[in-house]
Amino acid sequence: GGRTWLPRVTVFDRPNEDDRGGSISQMSDGTALLFTASGGMRTSADFGETWSEIRPTNIASPSGGVEDEEGHIVYGGQASVQKQFALIDGEPADLQACVIERSRDKGLSWERVGVATYTVYVKDKIEKTVLYQREPSLCVVPNKFYVMCTCCRMVGEGFIRVIRSADRGKTWGPVITTPVWGKPGHLLALKDGRVLLSYGYRRPPYGVRACLSYDYGQTWDMDNEIILRMDGGTPPGQARKVSDTDLGYPQSIQLKDGRIFTVYYFNQNGSNAYMAGTFWELPPRPAQTGKER
Repeated sequence: GGRTWLPRVTVFDRPNEDDRGGSISQMSDGTALLFTASGGMRTSADFGETWSEIRPTNIASPSGGVEDEEGHIVYGGQASVQKQFALIDGEPADLQACVIERSRDKGLSWERVGVATYTVYVKDKIEKTVLYQREPSLCVVPNKFYVMCTCCRMVGEGFIRVIRSADRGKTWGPVITTPVWGKPGHLLALKDGRVLLSYGYRRPPYGVRACLSYDYGQTWDMDNEIILRMDGGTPPGQARKVSDTDLGYPQSIQLKDGRIFTVYYFNQNGSNAYMAGTFWELPPRPAQTGKER
């Protein structure tokens, strides 16, 4: 369950492509899915020893796709809608969307399901950006909601947004500004109906954190925020190889025994960035909160 590893297998190494930010998950039939944050995915039927051909995707996200109630893949990602959609202070701004697509054949083909939210932004100039919501993560709470979170990187901001759909991704409710500060977030629907949000914490004390929702993403229990790591970054005056903020992008899975395994990249005490993981126990679910809906 993540304590020991077989020899490394290279799955993506494309020239002129940024294949960082890989996301891996497993379907109920054992098929492994690997997505990259720049687009494209592959599947494996032998626990990652061999992989299919690269299958194009129309969208991209560091969190990848998940399985829905019918055994298909649903994927929440970014899609370009229109270049030079508007002018902001005389500079062209593009229009992007966080959309949902579904594949009924394990990534060979995709169909657009719905649009959760839009982003209007001037490239590389966050101070001239409107509704900057990117790097979405999607989870499926069976027979309840599709829940998506997005990363907000506007100046003076940093609170994760959540959007929910009650009709399997076709239409979406209002954007909820959560009290969760971090970026980007990763959502996981837990076996007991709770929703877990894990996220990088890119300000002192640098690290990785998590938070739980008892009402399918509507509200979040920040009074009991879970701190997985708070020892990231390099002390002042010590030589550093990467920025203190160069950490995070966590992804979590729930093991058969109910524990959580959260993986992320990290740096500390002048190191380069490296992969790490934390095994941890969920806090007990409280008595009926009255918030479930």
